[in-house]
Amino acid sequence: MEHQITNEHQINNVEVMFPEKYNGYEEAGIITNFSPMDMPINVFSDALNRREANSNLLLQWIKDNFVRGVDFGSIHIAGKGSKDSLYKSGAEKICGLMSLIARYPNIHLYEEAVIKGQDIKVIILKCELHTHQGFIVGEGVGARRVEQDYGDINSSLKLASKSALIDSVLRLGLSNSFTQDLEDMFKNNDNGNSHKAKQQEPPVQKPETPATNCSKSNGNGNKRITSATYNHLMETAKSKGLIYADVKRMALERFAVMPEHLREEEANYFISEIKTS
Repeated sequence: MEHQITNEHQINNVEVMFPEKYNGYEEAGIITNFSPMDMPINVFSDALNRREANSNLLLQWIKDNFVRGVDFGSIHIAGKGSKDSLYKSGAEKICGLMSLIARYPNIHLYEEAVIKGQDIKVIILKCELHTHQGFIVGEGVGARRVEQDYGDINSSLKLASKSALIDSVLRLGLSNSFTQDLEDMFKNNDNGNSHKAKQQEPPVQKPETPATNCSKSNGNGNKRITSATYNHLMETAKSKGLIYADVKRMALERFAVMPEHLREEEANYFISEIKTS
């Protein structure tokens, strides 16, 4: 019924042999270059309706199970929030729900380069989403400059792989959902009660300028966080019952950098956000 193809570079490495009759239609079994447009009308219509129903069901599942600030949320820079973005946790939930396995076919090239002591300036990883049968149903790409992490290859690899994973999940057909449909589901809910239990963060508001010394950037907003601001950040987090791991996760999700690598402007906003949470 099926046999493995030896070419390891082929996207779908399983060839499926259709029977002579497919749902009662002999012609379906002899199509060499299969296209959905060649399907019988009723089969094509049923397939469209099934996909639409499944898509709506997936969006409803996301609405019921995703946690704002953990699985999705806005990335804030200088007090301005983006539209809702998918986080790594949310991407992993979707992969688990759909039984998809994320693989990075070119990550070994960077592992070999590190072992050989080669200078790596940019990391570009490809992510493939595989079914348990070996089919690739989604692909994504993530990139990271090593200098952004001050030469920390491990951090750069993790962040590039995270970006590639999220990109591959969005390419499954969710990119539009996270810029429109999902945003509408959470912000324009009729009674506003269906997602309160799942929402951990308050609605995004532009914060007032904190009346603390660390909020004054003195022209230093685009430079790396100072030790005084970093200490203030950690003290503020501690007062809210947060530990370093929490601050690290929040910084990576919101600004894609470690807390120690935040810029002054980002750190000041981060502090005010924690205070109001």
